Amino acid sequence: TVLSPISQTLMITTPKNPFIFTHLDKCGGTSVRQMIFDTFKRELGDMVANKVHIPGFTCNDENNVINLDRSQLLKLTASAPICFADHSNYSVIHKLFNLEEPFYFTILREPVSRIISHYYFNTYKQTQKNLTDFTTDELRVGLQGELPHVMTLRLSGYTEWDNSLAYSEKCKLLDQLLERAIENMQAIQVVGLLENISESIKLLNLLNPWGLVFDEPGKLNKNSSDKPVNDKVIELINEYCRYDRVLYQTAVKRFQKDLQVHAPL
Repeated sequence: TVLSPISQTLMITTPKNPFIFTHLDKCGGTSVRQMIFDTFKRELGDMVANKVHIPGFTCNDENNVINLDRSQLLKLTASAPICFADHSNYSVIHKLFNLEEPFYFTILREPVSRIISHYYFNTYKQTQKNLTDFTTDELRVGLQGELPHVMTLRLSGYTEWDNSLAYSEKCKLLDQLLERAIENMQAIQVVGLLENISESIKLLNLLNPWGLVFDEPGKLNKNSSDKPVNDKVIELINEYCRYDRVLYQTAVKRFQKDLQVHAPL
């Protein structure tokens, strides 16, 4: 296979600075992973299967790095991937593979919309109940779990969440994890927003160090207005997602600053 100049650059970056997409649940990540796969396949051709780790595209859908056993990790290490795009928490991949200067990319979403989307995509399959069917007390119990804090947990790098903890203890832990997530976000080279996906991909195209050109992903559902909710549900979600709300607001400020610096009108 004859490689383009960009492809030659990609092939010699490993293991120093591979591309890592941290996929936060229900933030458009599946479509973004498709975009990343298509871009690397265009550059690498048949070699993409060995050099790119994207569950659902180059390997089993469940093979997030964070879930792999020792033998699977050793096999993956031997292939020296230049791109990872999965649900592993921030820092898990570059620490496991001892990567010196990874290029990180992630996308966040307005928390209330993300939580509603997450519930109807995942939990609804088990409950067969709309959010409007639950009592206030039932909603409070459900919102004291992991669901309202997914973005904070993933970007903090924390992997030992214990749902059996008392809610007051979870909040003490989340106070620390939010600080860590905000600090980690400063080390992520491109922080995008689902609500501003076009501008997010523009930043990615400007800032990725290999000169890759990504096309905007398709089939993105940017809102959850078609899902059964009411004011009571939204009020309770807002009450319990305060950590993700602060993180998202921080990401918005960072995103706006990056646009002003790198892609001014």
